[in-house]
Amino acid sequence: SAKSGSPVRSRSRAERVATQIADARAHRRSLSVVGERGTGRSTALRQLTADADPVLFDGLDRLHEPESAWLQRLVDALEQAERPVVIDNAHLLSPQVARAARTALDRTSTWFALSSDPVHLLSPDVSALVDSSQVRLALLPLRLRKHEIPALVDAMLTTLASPARFTPAALRTLLAHDWPGNDSELRAEVT
Repeated sequence: SAKSGSPVRSRSRAERVATQIADARAHRRSLSVVGERGTGRSTALRQLTADADPVLFDGLDRLHEPESAWLQRLVDALEQAERPVVIDNAHLLSPQVARAARTALDRTSTWFALSSDPVHLLSPDVSALVDSSQVRLALLPLRLRKHEIPALVDAMLTTLASPARFTPAALRTLLAHDWPGNDSELRAEVT
């Protein structure tokens, strides 16, 4: 209990996530952000490396360049160790590239972060890559945190500097939805 006699307020999930990101940033701890599409994985990576000028990699890039070239760019960036390295969508890496990336990350002191789908959906090699970070941040899908929707809507409207407000009936409609697109889908609906 608080010494002043006032009740202790527990921190919200959003506050806990922000604290984990801030701590990893302050101490340059490697971080894996896992969650479903639309839960804020990429946003968390941007928050983590804001003003750090990271070298960005995306698992989607393998569609546009040979895996060997992608992997060589990663190894080169890690060897230079001048800027943090971010791998977005690591779940899209082949098992061979995930193994090689993990080996490269194990050999470096370069600050890195990555994002992926939830761990239970990953191949063993990508799961091992995710586990190579010092900290894992698991972002819950919106359907498991519907109680946050009113506050999220208010925050989005504030960010947009919109005078609009949702009626109780409109909020009930939002709360009844399953949100397969998570935060991104909610943002699209609000904006």
